[in-house]
Amino acid sequence: MSFIKSRIMDSKFNFDRLFYLLYVLAGLLVATGLILTVNFFPYSKSVFYQRNVQSYSVYPTIELVWTDVKEFNYPFVYYAWIPHFDFMRGLSSASNYRHLIEEVHFAGASVGSSGDLILSSNFDYALNTLNQNNLKFGVNILSTNPLHTRAILKKDFKYLFDFAIKIKNQYQFFSTLNLNFERVFKEDIALFLEVISQLNEQLEKYNINLFVSVFARSLNSNIHNLTLDNIENLIHLVKVVDRLVLLFYDYALYNGGIGNTPMYWLKDTLETISYEQRAKLIVGLPLYAYEFDDKYEVIRAYTYQELNDKFDLTKAVVDQERDEMFLQNGNNKIYFLDKNRLVNRKNLSKQFGIYAFFYWRLGGDLGVGFE
Repeated sequence: MSFIKSRIMDSKFNFDRLFYLLYVLAGLLVATGLILTVNFFPYSKSVFYQRNVQSYSVYPTIELVWTDVKEFNYPFVYYAWIPHFDFMRGLSSASNYRHLIEEVHFAGASVGSSGDLILSSNFDYALNTLNQNNLKFGVNILSTNPLHTRAILKKDFKYLFDFAIKIKNQYQFFSTLNLNFERVFKEDIALFLEVISQLNEQLEKYNINLFVSVFARSLNSNIHNLTLDNIENLIHLVKVVDRLVLLFYDYALYNGGIGNTPMYWLKDTLETISYEQRAKLIVGLPLYAYEFDDKYEVIRAYTYQELNDKFDLTKAVVDQERDEMFLQNGNNKIYFLDKNRLVNRKNLSKQFGIYAFFYWRLGGDLGVGFE
């Protein structure tokens, strides 16, 4: 610096001196930039992401799961739900990861006792916002009561068709109608399959996909009269829809025992379906946890955020039989899927030729680090 100062002082006060000053300042700025780059490079996107992986590897986030899949070249497509009750957080997540998500599905309507559709309170706002953000989206219709499902089926396929067409005419990024009819009486299954087949045939003419989402109950279960009690009904359903979403969660609620998504349940179910039909399947995986008491009763659910806030997740151990993680909480056990358990299910699904994965849900259940 003394050398530079002497050169400046010795120079005559003219344009050469001014040019020399500017030259020196430019050099100092370049040097400062290099120092900052070297010091802060570890916080660039790629390296900072690696630090996130290390920090949050105990419990899954969408970014961890999808990155693993991308690194190993899994030929999967990804879908995820946005709930109406946490729409803005879900929208933020969807926007951040639009390069990974094929579609986001908005839980937009439920079926009433008379079979009429009951729209969520923010239905119009949500669809407008999704469309304005150029997000390809589907609309989910939920029916948890088989009597309600029977009522809407008796309205004929045109009722659902008109609903989808109305959305299509207003929103260019709408692409899929997703029917989540959780329970169907056995005596209604023939009507259910007929309506779905007719609806899909008509929607195809307008480039609208039809998904049907159903819980993958145990095929030998006699607890409920559900669509999937008979594997022949499942196979028939696969044939008449664009995609069939099998929701592999809530196992213990409907089949007894303990656990949320046992690996053997996924494997046993997929083995009953031909390879050609598996190519139309979407596997639904949960991003939440259940706490079971010593009688195997579910006493509450947790988001991953809540798990992280309330418990030391490093103490979680693997249930080898189910390939699920669990935490001991007094006499209770909390079951959930961590990153490795989700990757294991992806490895298995790859072997079976599954088309895609569907996550419940974008937003509040994804854990620290995602937002």
